[in-house]
Amino acid sequence: GAQGKPRLNEQKSVVTLIGLVQDITERKRAEELLRKAHDELETKVLFRTQELVTLNEQLTQEILKRKETERQINARNVLLKLLNQTVSRKAYVDGLVKLIRAWSACAHVGIRVLNEEGGIPYESHEGFDEDFLGLENSLSVKTDHCVCIRMIKGAPEPEEKPFMSKTGSFFCNDTLKFSLKLSRQTEDKFRGVCIKRGFRTLAVTPIRYGEKIVGVMHLADEMPDKIDNSSKEFIEATSGLIGEGIYKFSLEDKIEREKIRHQEQLTEAAKQLEQARRLSDIGTLAATVAHELRNPLAAINMAASNIKRKAQNPLLDRHLHNIEAKVYESDQIINNLLFYSRIKSPHYENVKINSILEECAGLSKRQSRAKKKITIAKKLQLTRNVSVDVDPLQMKEIVCNILNNSYDALPESGGVIEMFTDTNEKSVTICIKDNGTGIEKEYLEKVFDPFFTTKAKGTGLGLAVCRQIINLHGGTIQMASEPGKGTSVCIALPKKGKAFDG
Repeated sequence: GAQGKPRLNEQKSVVTLIGLVQDITERKRAEELLRKAHDELETKVLFRTQELVTLNEQLTQEILKRKETERQINARNVLLKLLNQTVSRKAYVDGLVKLIRAWSACAHVGIRVLNEEGGIPYESHEGFDEDFLGLENSLSVKTDHCVCIRMIKGAPEPEEKPFMSKTGSFFCNDTLKFSLKLSRQTEDKFRGVCIKRGFRTLAVTPIRYGEKIVGVMHLADEMPDKIDNSSKEFIEATSGLIGEGIYKFSLEDKIEREKIRHQEQLTEAAKQLEQARRLSDIGTLAATVAHELRNPLAAINMAASNIKRKAQNPLLDRHLHNIEAKVYESDQIINNLLFYSRIKSPHYENVKINSILEECAGLSKRQSRAKKKITIAKKLQLTRNVSVDVDPLQMKEIVCNILNNSYDALPESGGVIEMFTDTNEKSVTICIKDNGTGIEKEYLEKVFDPFFTTKAKGTGLGLAVCRQIINLHGGTIQMASEPGKGTSVCIALPKKGKAFDG
């Protein structure tokens, strides 16, 4: 570089020029190096700043992740505490619903548990009204179609797949947009109850125990965008633990039911053992009674018949008839004692069932019931030519016993006894119905118990004998009654003498 200064004369003309010449090459080089160093420093600062921004973002994500992990750990601890503190599945599921509703901030939360029949009722819920539950509680995975059922079966429709998570949950934050995309052809696959109820946010998460789906969590809200990604992950993360809890209580309930069933079996065995002991006592008594009373009763009955035949006095007939009736009643008591005390297999014969019914109807009407004006209506056409393998003596014992009970329950006049039958390929059904006094509900369950009776007279063994004989034949006997309207007894017998299988 060069610098100069002129010297002027009086006329202002340049006389001389004084100058300085300097070499600035080194300076320029230094300036260039300085600029380059500055640019490099700025680049490093920019790069480092970017690194710090990235690290800050990573740190923020790590903090959020740790918070989410901590949230899940806390939730798991809360669920474990709930599991340990509740004593029933219902209480556990009720607690779950409250927790999930608080964690998700959704207004409507329910837990549907798959039952053995394929139903998915809401075992617990909050927010859903009764009308909605009335539409949803009866759904079955066997016959119905809805998003809850498809999540349980793991078979979403193609239209649902964009809203599915990797673990098989359905999350839709705007059901209105979802429904608008459905074509007329695909609308039939969706019941749309949730959408019709105005739920814009909808989530259905399977509840799993291992590889098995035992139910679903159903979350809904009238507002859209209520469930973000972290909430989705959180809800799904709790699914396994919830499934374990439900399975645990289901298993405990099953074990408890088994205990009750076994206890009932033990109670029934003890009852049968007691009955067997009583049978032994009755057997001894019955043998004594039969020996000591039957011969005198036979003599009394014969004497009454002889008097009636020889006297030919209508004034004596009423008294003689009363003697015969009491002899018959006494003989029935002895028969009941002997039948109940001597357990024996039926001596099968192939007989027409109608012949037994006709004989018993006539016998019961003749025996000590002449003073009652009773109508017997017989509807036996369906079994007119039907034969069954039964012990005819035992069957007569049963039918006569039931008819006698009906006679006792009927008024002096206006009484009606209906006898009707039915048949199918395997069995015959006999029903005897009266319009008598009926039996109170509290006594109905006890009528087949030995020695239970509501009559002023009687041993209480008649129906016990009937049930014992029917059981030996492999059949069933049932009684229905209503006070003031009457009683019906229905007997089902196998045609071939086998155990009746219904």
